[in-house]
Amino acid sequence: MFKKYKKTLISIGLFFSYYSFILFLSILLVAYIPLFYQLNYSISGDNYEELKPYTNELISYFLYFNVLDDTWSQSEQKHYEDVRFLYSCIFVMSLMLCLLLLFFKKYLSLVYFSKYSLVLLYSHLLIFIDFEFFWDSIFHPLLFSNTYWIIYPGEISYLLFSYDFFILSIIFIVLINTLIHGSIIFKDSFIYYSKKLWNHFK
Repeated sequence: MFKKYKKTLISIGLFFSYYSFILFLSILLVAYIPLFYQLNYSISGDNYEELKPYTNELISYFLYFNVLDDTWSQSEQKHYEDVRFLYSCIFVMSLMLCLLLLFFKKYLSLVYFSKYSLVLLYSHLLIFIDFEFFWDSIFHPLLFSNTYWIIYPGEISYLLFSYDFFILSIIFIVLINTLIHGSIIFKDSFIYYSKKLWNHFK
């Protein structure tokens, strides 16, 4: 009986570890890769070339390559210091989860986990019912113990980060997750039909 529950608990723990690992990986990709900023501004109709120096400076700051100068307000500098620390924590947790999953790989059922990961992932889209309320009254107060995250006109962040920017960023994260999980779920079918197509034209 104990062994049965132990296996179930391990499976549940590994599922949430697997889900979190893919989610964290997607967040880091969207945060660190300039292409996603470019796509975001292009879709929103903003001039990316005008905003590019600021986004590149911010990405470099998140990667510990530089510091933010006084062009950024004091509250912006303090907030992005918090954000950088948060990204660093996500990065460390991703590495730890990766090692954990590798250690328990014999218990992993990737197709099964990916199917339920997509269900859990899409349930989070309920935040779009009232995104502004979620973003301002739940997300930021939950993650940050100060109000430095509030953006004011005249700050660089006011130009860079509208609600639409964060909505699109979340959509990118969901799409990356969907692509990863979908590739795992349909891997065998993809390989099978690829071989069949190859044999047909060979």
